[in-house]
Amino acid sequence: MKRNTFLAFVLLSSLIFAQDGNLDTNFGTNGYVAFNTTDIGIYNDCLQPDGKIIYRQDNTIQRLNQNGSSDTSFGNSGSISIIDPGVHRYGILHTDTDNQIVTFTKNLYTTYYMTKYNLDGTHDANFGTNGQGYIHLDVDDIKSPLIVRSSPNGSIFVGGNDDRSGTGVDNLFLRKYDTDGIADTSFHYTASNIGINLGSTPVGHSSDDRAVDVDIMSDTKIVVTGRGTYYNVNSVSHYKSSIVIIENGVTNPIKKSAPYSNPSHVVKTNTTIDQNDTIYMLTGINNTFTVNPVNIIHKWNSSGTLIDFGAEDRLTITLEVNPNEFANFQRILVQPDGKFILAGTTFNTNLTGFKKPNLIIARFLADGTLDTTFGSNGYVLHAITYSGTSTDNTSHSITNLFATDDYNSIYMSGRNAENTVILKYSIPSLLSVEDVQVTNTPIHIFPNPAKDIISINAVDPTRLHQKQYAIIDITGQTIKQGTFYNDREASNMNISQLSNGIYFLKIESFNEVLKLIKK
Repeated sequence: MKRNTFLAFVLLSSLIFAQDGNLDTNFGTNGYVAFNTTDIGIYNDCLQPDGKIIYRQDNTIQRLNQNGSSDTSFGNSGSISIIDPGVHRYGILHTDTDNQIVTFTKNLYTTYYMTKYNLDGTHDANFGTNGQGYIHLDVDDIKSPLIVRSSPNGSIFVGGNDDRSGTGVDNLFLRKYDTDGIADTSFHYTASNIGINLGSTPVGHSSDDRAVDVDIMSDTKIVVTGRGTYYNVNSVSHYKSSIVIIENGVTNPIKKSAPYSNPSHVVKTNTTIDQNDTIYMLTGINNTFTVNPVNIIHKWNSSGTLIDFGAEDRLTITLEVNPNEFANFQRILVQPDGKFILAGTTFNTNLTGFKKPNLIIARFLADGTLDTTFGSNGYVLHAITYSGTSTDNTSHSITNLFATDDYNSIYMSGRNAENTVILKYSIPSLLSVEDVQVTNTPIHIFPNPAKDIISINAVDPTRLHQKQYAIIDITGQTIKQGTFYNDREASNMNISQLSNGIYFLKIESFNEVLKLIKK
């Protein structure tokens, strides 16, 4: 018994204190999967709960196994052909509720399609009319690609922006569809003046708005992110990133602009929402051929109140990875422990061509300090293989950044002029030890992640009676302890007083060490 307990402790310790940010060498070749084409679509909600990754290649849907190999059991000998008439591809979703795949496309003009497929490669003939398997979306005259997300209950949200009657005033919109493709008209919303004339600014002028992101707080509260143009008192055009918080049943959504603005049209925008429903916005400017990138982060709470973060309501991040080579971050994620991940490309002023020689992923502490325990002194670079001359390999771009639900693994996808890659990074400090089973009587936590109440379930519940327990944080400090005197105490443990983050639960006489995520 002591030997098994010691084994569990050793495994737990090694998981907690191993280096974060290393490539997972069990994935693909040395931690990444490479495609010898740039026509690869890696979209939001592409990661299945079992760790398989759905992606688009040309006119087909394909899937990778957990280890990065091609899943030949998927569809028809490993692929599903897209059947609808669309020629432009705008997204792929995997819906957990019905275990199907949804695609979004458009034709050469303004007709958009939504199609559903079964995992065996057949299309859902009940979707649409006359067995065609697709429906026409009630959106038209779109000036930017559709942005699609799925909620935990299977609802599908489609965001974008259009040009109303050729007026030059672009409006953001949000559409909601159920799993049968039926539009929920209560969520149809067009937001004009995003980031431009949010209040009563007399010089406000709406023009050139762009929708760039959709994030889901809950099935009834959605955040649409965009970039808009406004004119200051001297009639100089500036660009701002903005958010619209849309809540079901609320007539006037909350619209907020980032304090940061810039006269350059290369202002960037990306958002993510943490487990407290705090909205993190990454903005700033992308590099040009002569201008270094600027990385700015703003934060709002779920009600749209700006959170004091850094100097002047913003956190400015500058990371020089080599002499004259700076990080241009374009994607953001927030771990359960409050650390945040930024990813993008680097910009080297000394190079010719596009001057972007690497993909980069970095991690920062909650206060914006570079986390030197991640990768090599806080960041990891990756240069995609290129068969041309060295100066040609300066056109890197990031296409997506996503993570498993518990942030055990982080995925980054990107491309250069010739190839596309998906990289998988391990986060050992957040790795689950739930699989370390050294007895035949496993125990489980439900729900997990959890907000207030958890239930401890065992095959034989009587084994929990009169047993002491301890909840330990990732530093090894005991945060909560007690005794399970009866079934009710084991099935109704209150964790509301814990701060959000990662914890480990150890119970007397059980060798299992369970990970608990408090959100």
